[in-house]
Amino acid sequence: EEIHFSPKHLAELIKLVDAGTINRTVAKTVFEEIFANDVDPEQYVEEMGLRTVSDEGMLRRVIAGVIEDTPQAVSDYRGGKEKALGALVGRTMKAMEGKADPALVDKILKEML
Repeated sequence: EEIHFSPKHLAELIKLVDAGTINRTVAKTVFEEIFANDVDPEQYVEEMGLRTVSDEGMLRRVIAGVIEDTPQAVSDYRGGKEKALGALVGRTMKAMEGKADPALVDKILKEML
């Protein structure tokens, strides 16, 4: 009785995540908006520009900048510290405002390193 959002909107949000249209981080933001204002998730994602970025060329440019700006993390990763990769992924996600595909970022980082 206290929930005032449409189950249809929740189902649409799940479909957006399953299709890779948005990542889980963005999904949390969209869910909060659905919960608070019962918005149409697909329309909200479009209006707010929240689609997942899967453009490899763009990601490679951003990742190249992250690699250049964080030489210590790069050195640590190349020295066998796997956790350093997480720091690089995190910096890339921050640079992409959370809209990048984390799995693709991880893959490209490993290739570039």
